[in-house]
Amino acid sequence: MARRGKTPLITKKHMARLEKEQRQTRIIVLSTLAVVILVVGLIGYGLLNEYVLKPNRAVVRVGDDKASISEFINLANFNGQQIVSSYTQNVQIAQMLGYDQSYIDSIKQQITSSLEPSTLGNNVLNSLIEDLLIRQEAKRRGITVTEAEFEEEMQAQFGFFPDGTPTPKPTFVTVPTSTLSPLQTALFPATSTPIITPTATLSVTLTPTAIPPTATATIQTTSTPQVTATPAFTATPTLSPTPYTEELYNAEYKKVIEDFKTSKVPESTIRWIVESGIYRRKVRDAVLAELNLKPEEEQVWARHILVADQETANKILEQLKNGANFAELAAKNSTDTGSAPKGGDLGWFGKGKMLPEFESAAFGLAVGEISQPVQTTYGWHIIQVLGHEVRPLTESEFSSLQDSKFNDWLKAQREATTVEIDETWRDVVPTITLPSS
Repeated sequence: MARRGKTPLITKKHMARLEKEQRQTRIIVLSTLAVVILVVGLIGYGLLNEYVLKPNRAVVRVGDDKASISEFINLANFNGQQIVSSYTQNVQIAQMLGYDQSYIDSIKQQITSSLEPSTLGNNVLNSLIEDLLIRQEAKRRGITVTEAEFEEEMQAQFGFFPDGTPTPKPTFVTVPTSTLSPLQTALFPATSTPIITPTATLSVTLTPTAIPPTATATIQTTSTPQVTATPAFTATPTLSPTPYTEELYNAEYKKVIEDFKTSKVPESTIRWIVESGIYRRKVRDAVLAELNLKPEEEQVWARHILVADQETANKILEQLKNGANFAELAAKNSTDTGSAPKGGDLGWFGKGKMLPEFESAAFGLAVGEISQPVQTTYGWHIIQVLGHEVRPLTESEFSSLQDSKFNDWLKAQREATTVEIDETWRDVVPTITLPSS
């Protein structure tokens, strides 16, 4: 019989069991806490990686400089929206001019490929690489872009010139002429000085009319449409004589920036693009100044007969060796419908205007000499050179020459610099589609 009023005795067995239960409880609590910490940590790291680490990871490294994934995405959004804006405006113009749906569909087909993620992403990457290379060169040369220069460039994009509209730069006009030798006159008696420039590639330019606050882009297509990097802004046309004041400019600038933000393009991206354009212009001027280019180049005047196969070319060559008239054979046999009616005459052209195989053969011939059959992607050519000269260039031709030389310089810089690309860019290119028309 138990004794009343007495505290029960705790045996060693009870103590051992209590200690065991307490240990198990502590283990459960600590394990649960560890799981909670791990889960929170993983979620936190995921958020950190998604919104901080990943966006700031380098998508491309050019030497010691880099561009982040977030910068890449912003530029892709900008380029994509420029394409969409250009397409929309071109469709509106086509509709106003009464073009049918098939024409509008052709515009869409022409431009859609440029929005394909791999194409859009590659274009942005190449632009970023060039911008970084140019900024590195600017740093080496001590070239800078001041806040005043940036502001002046932005004002010019909007057509706002507080100090007055700039005076157009004088242009030079050259009309190449030649004095034909007796040999040239004998070879080509039906003409004086041909100045025909052959067309090497087909270029379709779609130039939209900019209506603020939408930025516009010019799309030039050969095989793949390309978008210019610098945004073009135009002040809103007005029918009243109200002057375009700084207040109006600031209001329009603010609205354009806000519109870009809705397209996921921050103001910092616009600044990068505009500054890059200024750096490019300054570095280009410095590089070309060192090259000391002159508005002239070596050119060749040639005519040709184009046929489908080598056997036909050999037969025509044999006829020429036997004294046949080149112009008559060209008119009769050449499949080049542009030059055949002119006796095969291609006019004067410089290097880089023709296919490499054709160009190499033409520049290697003496005046009056006829080539062996030359194969290109168009067929087989019999070429005769009618002249070699260093000829003056038109302003447009000289500008093209300068562009070519600067692009050669850029290519050399890229080849001499370590460029590393993070291929994960393919997973982050924004999806941008054209609106239905």
